[in-house]
Amino acid sequence: MQPELLDVFPLWALFLLAAALLWLAMEGGYRTGTWRHVRYPDEREQPVGAMVTSILGLLALIVAFSGMLLLIADLDRVQEGLIRISQQSLIDVQKTMRSHSQPPPQRQADTAKHVW
Repeated sequence: MQPELLDVFPLWALFLLAAALLWLAMEGGYRTGTWRHVRYPDEREQPVGAMVTSILGLLALIVAFSGMLLLIADLDRVQEGLIRISQQSLIDVQKTMRSHSQPPPQRQADTAKHVW
């Protein structure tokens, strides 16, 4: 069995590498922003209110959709999930539906009258 590429490195080294890359990306963005602000001082500020509102709306949509999927998955595992429900009421409804869906038994005399 061959080890995977990331299995060679310890977990703490991968964490430090990811943290260093994140710090470099943030620092690079900050330095680029200050350089651009000094180089083009007459550039006006961009309105960020609409952008922040749209991002927060999208985040709310993602959280709501994820929560709905987690709820469905949790209810699918009846006695194992966080929400535990009794199946007895569902069994009773199923029995009631089956008893009402079957036609009532007919007598022999009734069937003889309606022969075409």
